[in-house]
Amino acid sequence: MSVTGLPQGVTATFNPGVLMSGGASALTLTASPQAFTGWFTIAIIATAPGHTASATYEVNVADPIE
Repeated sequence: MSVTGLPQGVTATFNPGVLMSGGASALTLTASPQAFTGWFTIAIIATAPGHTASATYEVNVADPIE
């Protein structure tokens, strides 16, 4: 699984990192203090032998609330 379109300073991790057929994985996005803010379109892509699936999402990266 992978994510494309992440803004600078934002990383993505999947848990578990490898998705088994019929299983689920949690995606965590983490923004560093230097991350670009605003709305971004990201794509989540899952690949398996002979098959690829993807979905797009709008993500808002905002400054932390103090």
